[in-house]
Parts: sequence; structure tokens; C-alpha cells
Amino acid sequence: ALTAILIPLTMRVFSHRLLDHPNHRSSHSVPRSRAGGLAFGLAWLLSSALALGLDHFSVSQNSRVWLLGSQESGSSIGAIWFLLGAAIIWCNGLLDDFFQVPARYRILLQALGVAAGILGPDTFRENLHPVLLVLVFLGLVYFINVFNFMDGTDGLAASEGIFLLLAAFLFGYAGLSMQLLAVGLAVFLFWNLPRAKLFMGDAGSNLIGFVVGYVLLEIFLERPALAFLLPVFFTTDTTLTLLVRLFRKQPFYLAHRQHAYQHIARRSGHRPLLALLWVGNLIVLMLALAGWTLPAAWMVALVVSVHLILAFLLYRIGAGRPAPEI
Repeated sequence: ALTAILIPLTMRVFSHRLLDHPNHRSSHSVPRSRAGGLAFGLAWLLSSALALGLDHFSVSQNSRVWLLGSQESGSSIGAIWFLLGAAIIWCNGLLDDFFQVPARYRILLQALGVAAGILGPDTFRENLHPVLLVLVFLGLVYFINVFNFMDGTDGLAASEGIFLLLAAFLFGYAGLSMQLLAVGLAVFLFWNLPRAKLFMGDAGSNLIGFVVGYVLLEIFLERPALAFLLPVFFTTDTTLTLLVRLFRKQPFYLAHRQHAYQHIARRSGHRPLLALLWVGNLIVLMLALAGWTLPAAWMVALVVSVHLILAFLLYRIGAGRPAPEI
């Protein structure tokens, strides 16, 4: 409800300050508001802070894995550090939406937010080997940017965020905090579906990447293969595009329109792309359910096979290469 109130309000108040003007990599032709991330991000942070104050806050609902602010430990320290990290990540994106912050400062603030979330007292540092903790730190920074890179067509990033949070809930890993974000994204999606009236901006995509990445880390503690399988469409498209561009000796840090999803959107439109994403994600979900009881080695083989098949298909679509001239 708070998101539904804040979206029209922020669109009106920031009607001239938070506009996404079309450029060479845009999929829209007229300016659109990018205040969505400001609205649902603020709503989620306030709701999560309220839940924490009422002692109802959790990232995961699974009592078998470590919980932020769990009743078992009686501590909310980890939850406070998680929300601090999320707030830093969200503010970083918001600054970029308003002022176009240089990339090196954006990455620095992302690293600061991730560090707060996983290195603060009573957080992931209590559960992971130092070497694995470094890899987790780098992986979460990367995952934040995955959502940023993939937020390029109407409804795509919000749909993926909703799917991943719902899947985590289905498998018993999404607590109240995750459920609140899923509801906020569903409300935002009303304005973001093709043809979108509202974009989420970097504030929104960065926040989703951090929060969803965090719950995937919770899953990773128990089911590493599942944590790699669920976000396969976003991670494979981003990673493959990056590798192909590096192989072609193109600057990987420059903005472009060479992701596979961007090729699909150009050829078929936004709605078919969204339909393809949801159908593909449902297939992934069915594979995850089917593999839930498999031995670990078989599950790893399944995940590797899915990644390789998808990478082949996305490469054929054109990931990492410019669109052919017409």
C-alpha cells in the first residue's frame, strides 16, 4: 500500500529531476520517469525497519539456516547491518539517478554496502571461511550490477526480482523482508509493464540486486546448486555478454545494447520478451523442484547443463555482439 501511495507522489514531485531521456542504448523513444526505485525502495526500507522494531524481521523463513535477527539468537544486530547495507546500496543508486555518479565511486559505494551486509557483527562473517567470504563479497557486488545491466526493457528486472523472491519463498528461504519487497515490486510492475510509464532507475535495480543476492546467499549455505540455478537467465546473459565483448576486445565497462535480451526485444518487442522470461523461469522452477531430492552430484550436473544450453542459445541470439545493420 505504501508503494502505491509513494509512486504517484514521487512521479509528481520529481517530474523534471528524475527523467530517463532516450539515448543510443535506450529501448524507449520519449522521456520516462525513473522514480520507481525511489518509491518502492523507500517503502521497503520503512516497512522493514518497522518489522524490525516489532521483532518480526527476517531475511529467511528457514530455521535450518542462519536468520538475520532470528528468535534463536535473540539478536537484531545482523538485521540492522543488513538494512544498513541495503540503504547504502539504495542511496548509491539514487545518487546516480539524480547526478550520474562516476563508475568508480558507484562501485566503491556498492562495495561499502555489501561489506556492511556481510561483514558486520552477526552477519555472514560468522558462518563462512575467510576465502569463501571474499568470493561471496565479490559475487554480491557482481550480482548487484547484473540487475543493473539487465534493467533495460519494460518489466524485465521487476519480473525477475518477483520470480526469484517467490521461488525463494516456495523453497522456504524468503522471510518477511523478502515478501515485502516482492509485494512492492508487484505494485511497481503495474506502472512498469509495456509500455512503461515508470522506470525503477539505478536505485531500484541496485536494491533488488542486493536483496535478492542476499537471499540467494542464504540458499547457498544449504543448497549451492539451487542458488546458481534460479537466477540463470540474468547471470548467464550478463556473464556471456561480458566474456564475448572481452574476447572481441571491446571495452566491457562502456554502455551498450548487446545483451541477448536486448536483441530479442528489438526483434520481437517487450511483451514477447517478458513472456519468454516467465516461461523460461517456470521451466527453471520445475527443474529445481525435480532436482530437489536428487543427489548433490546429479543436481550439479543439472545446473551445469542448464547453464551451457542457455549460454549456447543466447550466443546464437547475439549476446555480446552488435545488432546486424538493416
